Amino acid sequence: MFITRAFSALLVASLPLSSLALDTGRPEIPADLLERSLAAIGIKSDTVVRNVRISGNHFRTKSIMVTISLDSMDQSVVTRGSQTLTFSYEEPGLKQRIDKLATFGTVWFFARPTLQPMDYSLVVRDGDEGFAAVTRGSYAIFDPDAPPEGYLDGYLAAYIISNSRKYDPFLLRTISQNNHYSLRHEEVEEGLMLPAVFDHTFNMSVLINPTTYLPFAIRTWEDHPFFGPSTKDLRVSDYTSVDGLMIPRRFKTKYNNKRLINDFLANEVSIDVNLGPTFFNVNGERKETHIPVVDPSQTALIGEQYDNYLWFGRFNSTVDDFDVQQPFPDMPGVWILRLPGVASYRQIVLETETHAIVLDAPPEPASILREWIRIHLGKPVGQVFPTHHHHDHAFGARHFVEHGASIIAPKMATSYYAGIPGVTFNTYDHDTPYVIETDTYRASFIHVEGSVHATDMSVAVIMPPCPNANSTVVVFDADHVTQSQWAGTHNDHNEIAQLIASMSKHRVAKSATFVSVHGQMSTMDAIYESYGYLYPEYTALDFTHGSGKCANTSSTQASSSYSSLLRWEAMLSEEL
Repeated sequence: MFITRAFSALLVASLPLSSLALDTGRPEIPADLLERSLAAIGIKSDTVVRNVRISGNHFRTKSIMVTISLDSMDQSVVTRGSQTLTFSYEEPGLKQRIDKLATFGTVWFFARPTLQPMDYSLVVRDGDEGFAAVTRGSYAIFDPDAPPEGYLDGYLAAYIISNSRKYDPFLLRTISQNNHYSLRHEEVEEGLMLPAVFDHTFNMSVLINPTTYLPFAIRTWEDHPFFGPSTKDLRVSDYTSVDGLMIPRRFKTKYNNKRLINDFLANEVSIDVNLGPTFFNVNGERKETHIPVVDPSQTALIGEQYDNYLWFGRFNSTVDDFDVQQPFPDMPGVWILRLPGVASYRQIVLETETHAIVLDAPPEPASILREWIRIHLGKPVGQVFPTHHHHDHAFGARHFVEHGASIIAPKMATSYYAGIPGVTFNTYDHDTPYVIETDTYRASFIHVEGSVHATDMSVAVIMPPCPNANSTVVVFDADHVTQSQWAGTHNDHNEIAQLIASMSKHRVAKSATFVSVHGQMSTMDAIYESYGYLYPEYTALDFTHGSGKCANTSSTQASSSYSSLLRWEAMLSEEL
């Protein structure tokens, strides 16, 4: 039977139960709360349902990990899409298929320059033979035409299984049958305390609307590297009656009672539909690596990367896997390291007499990078520079702070990291960089003004402490240019323009080497050319934040630099 819309009021009003008042206190929870909720849903001891299908074409998601501002949800992952959830109850345990169509926001240019939708299906099972598997389409964000991946790794599978349970209309019946639950209060907005059924097996609470006794939210918890202990709710509402069962049509994922991640509205709810015999089939062999594994320390990371289609599997690299370069003879204290793989991140390590400084802070390599530094440089990591607050570039900062490092960040961004226990900062602003100088290099950390990628977006400019006109200059950047080898297609040119504007403002050398976290290394010349920009003939001598101790640099060098600048200005005047 299929029903698109109905009111729940008649059914709820017929319940011979008194309701609880909404209160910021902790009202007494009735001992039969679970039974009342099952009755409100319409689940009886003799209820038999073969399957439930929930389908809708209003599916949108926002990102926590790649917001532009520090305190809002202003970046879309899926701008529009559709979703169909099918649950089967013909055998014990969770059995679900997810059919999803997702159209991406522009931040995903780097992976899909034409923003092709992701159209795929997942099959999810729990229990001893549990798994999550892609059975149709491609989940690979870099390869839209790839064949279905089949069984997914066990860490992601465990997360998907837990998330799938939240959508199950018969979750409370499963909790009742497991009989391993307790009653408690859970806090939502405005300090309201709601009665809840907490399942000790699933580590999950079902928050109950005290007026209707229908589920209000399904809650799990995770330890977020920046936000600390956090709640992740699936808020359910807009119930419709189908064959006497109350099933929600609106599903919203809400983080810490304030950040809205997913919004799904179903326009079709069906019960006992005809499913083909192969509907839940999975091809391939389920191996040991596919067995679901719950790692509470990684749940927040896995969940964010999965929600952003950026989970590439469990990190298994070691110290020996780093590709290590020391490519600048005039700056031996500058190291470039990168792990293999399409999703790997390039980082710079700066060496001082007393400690090392890590540039950029992706989470996965943090511990082994610190170990590499201990082995090969024999020094602790004293400072870490997240290029911006996006979690794929900043989560690793917590690891370094826990081992004694301070964070190099713009003043306006310190509040974002304030929840890390024991954190200290070295700060800077738009006009005054934070500078570290040794005998072999001078590194200036610069806040990029007005970035549309992230408001705290920063770069590092590195050169010898007393340069000449031909000295090496390095620009270290993340995400202004994500694929320099395909600068014309796989990048947002608004972001490239902001990088160029910042380089020009601070008079960075035109010939600087461009060391990007993503993609290939390049030159700033190539970046300017890809954008179609005529950049001044600046050299290392023109840099706005040069060392004061080098004031006596030869007048010949300074004159040469000034003359080249005049030639460029004359050329531009002729063109105009």
